[in-house]
Amino acid sequence: MATRIVLSPDLMTAASCLENGDIAIWDLESRQVRAILTGEHLASEAGGGVKSLLFSHNGNIVVTGSQHGKVQLWDVKKAVWRKASMRLPPIEHAVSD
Repeated sequence: MATRIVLSPDLMTAASCLENGDIAIWDLESRQVRAILTGEHLASEAGGGVKSLLFSHNGNIVVTGSQHGKVQLWDVKKAVWRKASMRLPPIEHAVSD
């Protein structure tokens, strides 16, 4: 089951976060999974799994983010990690009275 879904700018591809932390890349015309982005890059380095994702403006890159602030880039066509990542500070949720 997918926990998050995002569409590419051309509306021909979708990426979804799966419950196990992997990312499925979907071909929307054929309704088939084209690739699964998986491995320790997602599970361990991303801090236990992907919590958000988006496509680049041209649809060639999927950007993933974890709850611990790890941001990673994935090549959609090659279905590989781009080996470029960064860590952002976690966002604290404000509590009001």
